[in-house]
Amino acid sequence: MKRIFAHIGFSSAVTLLAVNLINVKYIPMMTAGLAVIFIASLVLSEYRRAVTVPLCLGTAIFSCIVFLCVFQSAVLPVQNICGENADVSFYITSLPEQSGSNYVYIVKTEEIDLDGAPQNIKLKLISDNPIPADAYQRIRANVTFKSVGADAYHSYGLWGKGIYAAAQLEYCRVSRNYIHSLMQSVLHLRRDIIETLTAAISGDAGALAAAVITGDKSRLSDETYTNFKLAGASHLMAVSGLHLAVVTGFVYFILKRLRVNRMSSAVIVLISVMFYAALAGFSKSIIRAGIMMAVVLIGELAERKGDALNSLGFATLIICLNPFAVSDISALLSILSVLSLLTLYPVFKVHIQNVKNTLEQSRLKVVSLSAGAVGFILSGFFTSLCVLLYTLPVMYAFFDYAPLAGLVSNIILIPLGSAATVVSIITYAADKIGNIAFFFNFITEKFNGLILKIVGFFASINGSTVVFGRYFGFVIAAVLMIFSICFLWNNKKLMKSAAVISSLLLVSALFINLYI
Repeated sequence: MKRIFAHIGFSSAVTLLAVNLINVKYIPMMTAGLAVIFIASLVLSEYRRAVTVPLCLGTAIFSCIVFLCVFQSAVLPVQNICGENADVSFYITSLPEQSGSNYVYIVKTEEIDLDGAPQNIKLKLISDNPIPADAYQRIRANVTFKSVGADAYHSYGLWGKGIYAAAQLEYCRVSRNYIHSLMQSVLHLRRDIIETLTAAISGDAGALAAAVITGDKSRLSDETYTNFKLAGASHLMAVSGLHLAVVTGFVYFILKRLRVNRMSSAVIVLISVMFYAALAGFSKSIIRAGIMMAVVLIGELAERKGDALNSLGFATLIICLNPFAVSDISALLSILSVLSLLTLYPVFKVHIQNVKNTLEQSRLKVVSLSAGAVGFILSGFFTSLCVLLYTLPVMYAFFDYAPLAGLVSNIILIPLGSAATVVSIITYAADKIGNIAFFFNFITEKFNGLILKIVGFFASINGSTVVFGRYFGFVIAAVLMIFSICFLWNNKKLMKSAAVISSLLLVSALFINLYI
């Protein structure tokens, strides 16, 4: 059976999307119902021979069981201590973030002095003042526990990070002892990159330089952050496949210049992938990109060619081993974006190539020379269109608008964003050398300043975003129903027709919502 991991991974994700919406007391009934259908699919020879239906149903049952196990063993014990006050021993595992007048930390507890309380859990710690402690330094404190949300979706992605409760810091005492961890050095490097670039390059240009490397957007002004969202370019600061491809490409370039052999290069790049994922804070988007990249590299070491859709399904399966990961917006957007490029974009790519070939064969020299530029523009536009169409359900569920400006802005901003990542890395390295730091600081400031101006321009255009109407949920439901019917019918030609019809339906709904 081809693409087995694609079937397993996406079946798991769809199941968990639904399960996280249902009251947990109904999930055992849902699991039992799926088990009955699964047995029926094994009994009916037509479905048993097809394999796909039993495989997807089996995956759905497995995902339900994983959800119930994690909820009972990890979530409920933590929820039971919400509202309690206790002495706690913990250490900080993240850089502090400022939220209003408060400081927010991610911490890992070592001991909670409360009868029946779970130990060694992650918490979102809220403090009125900065904690005078370094990362992984042991701290003794008194805290009051509180909820971060009744379910995964209302936790705003915290459950997806394994954080099921918050704690308000009352007072603390910092010790001189440290927890020994490799992540301590990685976190120090992350902080050094942010502080170095924001100190060397003033304003949002420096904050953008730090963001494209580490994914930390906390130093950006509110206005600039909003502009990136309105321009449909916030993905430039969410470290994912784009940034990982740039970094690994940069590493490959250096290794090639040093004439390192193919096998050694693959191993070094694989190590750099894992290191960069750690540096970016193991966000779901970088985990997805890292797993897919690792599959390709391991395939190269084994001299086997990988399948991109299968690799995406495998990455999705690994992410979904945390049953609440589907509540993480970055994970959903990352997976759907790549899925659109692997399934829908190839349909447009054929026609783009035909247009390009026609222009190249023109007798007019000006027309033939423009073929490359036209192909680049069309490719950028339809890439953005495919991503927009596939991510619309997530935008509808979590936001109230869709950034139409991204259809055009990303044609310019994606190449500039890739270049900004390389330039920012070189600038940080140059700052450590010292003698040439001023030159690279100047280049980065001007280059990132250009990106900020372009983003501001697209954000200011009237109609750059479209606000969803109440009816839009019915449009998305219709699209999902169309694909469900095609899947059950198991007809590839019908699936392609459904993709075209659904795309036209979504585009029409967007423009009707924009102008009427």
